[in-house]
Amino acid sequence: MAMTQMQAVVLTVQYQMERDIRVELLTSEYGRIRAFVRYAQTKRPRWGGLLQAWTLLSLAIHATTTTYSIRNAQLITGFNHMKQSYSRIMMAYRLGSIIRAMSPLGYPNPHMFSIVEGALQHLNASTHVDPDFLESVMRDMAVSEGIYAPDNPIPNQQMYRVIESYTDRPVIESL
Repeated sequence: MAMTQMQAVVLTVQYQMERDIRVELLTSEYGRIRAFVRYAQTKRPRWGGLLQAWTLLSLAIHATTTTYSIRNAQLITGFNHMKQSYSRIMMAYRLGSIIRAMSPLGYPNPHMFSIVEGALQHLNASTHVDPDFLESVMRDMAVSEGIYAPDNPIPNQQMYRVIESYTDRPVIESL
């Protein structure tokens, strides 16, 4: 394949060996993927702190049939206000757990990407976040996947079980 330009939300960052990083991204084009970044941890890092969890980036990715490699990155939004509050960052990590449970690697889902991007924008912009906000986002994601009908309301705890039974992966409910 070739070089692709796309927007992505960084979900996690894992350090590999001495100089490299593996990042987990959510994109609308490829879904949830893991990409490799060479020489990201050098004395003169060329990424300048861009590859942090919960940032929205414009990326140039070299994609092959089995691997992805980030070649260039530009910051769109760092969600800095969200990262200053423990409760908001905790909600973001719970959202990440739901994303991992509901989206297999390499499965494109543009609607889920727009839901996640909107949720992060809301967490970043609002002064007070409703405790039920995450559950409403989770319900929107379940509706987009077709595993939940909005005309059939169920309690929040049961919604976690529905997602877990659908995906066969546990959802972390709290940190």
